[in-house]
Amino acid sequence: MQLFITHSSICILKKLNTKNFMSKFFLSKIQNENCQDYSFGSNKLIYFLGKNPDLVQEEFVGIADAKWNRKFKSCAKIQHLNMIKYNKNTVYTPCKKNEWYKKSIEEMPKTKDFIDEVLEKNKFKNKDSFTVYENNFICEKSLFNNFTSWFYQTFNSIFFKYKNLFNENNKISKNFFCERLTAIYFANQDIEIQNISNVDCFPKLF
Repeated sequence: MQLFITHSSICILKKLNTKNFMSKFFLSKIQNENCQDYSFGSNKLIYFLGKNPDLVQEEFVGIADAKWNRKFKSCAKIQHLNMIKYNKNTVYTPCKKNEWYKKSIEEMPKTKDFIDEVLEKNKFKNKDSFTVYENNFICEKSLFNNFTSWFYQTFNSIFFKYKNLFNENNKISKNFFCERLTAIYFANQDIEIQNISNVDCFPKLF
């Protein structure tokens, strides 16, 4: 397994005890031609991996917030995620939600036009099923690479049409805005979304 860990705080990254399967990425050090601002959060790393798929080497791979242990207390600790037996065609996440379309727009109404355009351009229809709501997930290598490649292309083709939304008056989170791409993509794949908070996922740890 391979886990990419990211955060905007170098102090938080340094404090996190890591194991061999974990790689830390300080957001400000990631160089992208677009998606440059650290306020894009983990989307900045996804964009980077979409352009550099050779960095993904193991059969199962994931992306995780460096504050995983604090945010997801009902899950296995981030240092133990390599102990889980993962299945193909499944995405494991502590951020599984249904009715993602409705919830996204309720949280940030100005995402609606963006979401609708991405759905239409990709001929995606699913707005109600379970999906990955935030960028904390693990899946098989091929699915991960397909997603990051799609994210990279979609960001470059659509995102900057909406860049004027990101001013101080609107108070829109670039991170949340771009995480809608994650929700859209996984909601419209023929896969299972597994809640990693479910103890049945990792019996070895309990």
